[in-house]
Amino acid sequence: MFILYGNEKTEPSIRYLTGFTAPDDVAVIVDDNRTTLIVNELEYGRAISQSHDCEVHCPTSMLGKRGYIVDCIGEYATKNNYKEVFCASSFPYGLVIDLEEHFDLNVFVSNTSWLEKRRMVKTDEEIAKIADVQKVTHKAMNAAGDLIASAIPNDNGELVLKDGTILTSEIVKHKIRMVCIENNCIDEGTIVAGGIQGVNPHEEGHGPLHANEWIVIDIFPRSLTNGYWGDMTRTFMNGTPSEAQQRQYDIVQRAHDEAIEKVYDGVQANDIHNGVNDLFEANGFFTTYGNDHAEGFFHSTGHGVGLEIHEGPRISRNNEILKTNMVVTIEPGLYYTATGGVRIEDLIVVTPNGAKIL
Repeated sequence: MFILYGNEKTEPSIRYLTGFTAPDDVAVIVDDNRTTLIVNELEYGRAISQSHDCEVHCPTSMLGKRGYIVDCIGEYATKNNYKEVFCASSFPYGLVIDLEEHFDLNVFVSNTSWLEKRRMVKTDEEIAKIADVQKVTHKAMNAAGDLIASAIPNDNGELVLKDGTILTSEIVKHKIRMVCIENNCIDEGTIVAGGIQGVNPHEEGHGPLHANEWIVIDIFPRSLTNGYWGDMTRTFMNGTPSEAQQRQYDIVQRAHDEAIEKVYDGVQANDIHNGVNDLFEANGFFTTYGNDHAEGFFHSTGHGVGLEIHEGPRISRNNEILKTNMVVTIEPGLYYTATGGVRIEDLIVVTPNGAKIL
């Protein structure tokens, strides 16, 4: 008997197993290939109509009286003669105490690799949902690029819009958010980082944007309809790159393209990641680690995307094997104080014959 507890943000696997999502916490019990969804009375009717591949209960239907979801979990264990139950690491400690003290159960944190492995390989329906979100991501990225391209540098090198407004990271992020909202998605943590800010891969960016500097834009919206995520990064410049900046961009683009060419069913993740590293070093782009910050290429080449923005598999120094219908990012990047940051990211589907870019 394995238990999940939470909502779509704290425990996305609940939506994966049942198709149901609610603002309130719910529980899912997985037992001998049977899945049981337990919700409060307010959500009971909606859960019956919207969930799939599971039994649906609420305290009244399971206990014959008003109660709490934890009482239903205890009742299920008692009815099926369980003395030991297993839960995900996200399971609330307070509920563990309740189950152990009031129902004489031993609760153990379980390895959830079986569930993570299932979620890594997407169904065709899941891929279609992710593709829909990625279309919105593309629209938002185009809007951001058009806004940057429309600006004109002033005497200080700041980019200025036609109405005289200085173009800032905040203005670009607002534009991105409006496109996402108009398409029933929400973006959180969008990155618009110009110049030296772009050297830190997760710096969200702030303040005026300047000509002749790289501007890293990373957009990863979530669909408010289906809960799946998109992910895309592009690097822009309004102006003319220096020779060093151009070399930096060109080698990242080449690493991105060659990494995608290496993706197919059965490839080992570290073959892709090590290939990116080797290409960078062979062309003089080395990675160093100082006291203040690292420079070069110091993150993974990619990660899985689905009901979470970061999920398995990881494309890094590991030996995970990519399989058909996994959805992963390919996002090599180079970050140097002297030239700024450059990252190019696409979302791809693994197929038996290669990669399909969404």
